[in-house]
Amino acid sequence: MKKRIIVAVIFVFLALVLAVPAILSVKKYADAKAASQLVSPFEPYDMVHVLLYGYDRDTVSGRIMLYARDGSLIANVERSWNADALMLEYAEVSFDQQNYCFPYRICTNTSGRNRGLRLASYFLDDKECLLCGQRTGQNIKRQYYAIALYASARLLPFFYSQRSIHTVSLSVCTPGTEYEIRFLQDGSTSIMPVAR
Repeated sequence: MKKRIIVAVIFVFLALVLAVPAILSVKKYADAKAASQLVSPFEPYDMVHVLLYGYDRDTVSGRIMLYARDGSLIANVERSWNADALMLEYAEVSFDQQNYCFPYRICTNTSGRNRGLRLASYFLDDKECLLCGQRTGQNIKRQYYAIALYASARLLPFFYSQRSIHTVSLSVCTPGTEYEIRFLQDGSTSIMPVAR
């Protein structure tokens, strides 16, 4: 009798452990899908700027800057990475043939799969997407928040078909020159020196 109770408790516990991520993924998907009916994808703009300071043996140092649509600086991440090269990943989610792109993470040529500096915490705050800019209304910011939260979430494999992670090599960036990166609607990127 005790064995059956223990087995039943373990079974219920495991079912809950597996069910919670599934329920959260479904909720994030439903919220993002509903939000996509209310807002269009961002027009391409220079969302991410990169300034590499240089390379030293097995270290790359630089600065990653995130900008809102209105040109205001949201985040300035300055650090060194133990690697030979840096890459920027961005997440693209599609709803009704509309593609929404968001910065996802900075990773290195030596970081393992699914490792790196996740960027969502720099532009998602208080249920608002700061990429919208200061002049955007709170309701619109919340719609983009739902989409960006889904794009940046750790998802169950069932949802992988809705999201693509694209990798942009930053090896084309010359140290000492600031570059702007735009995520284009066709899934490609544009990397150009910032015009001063």
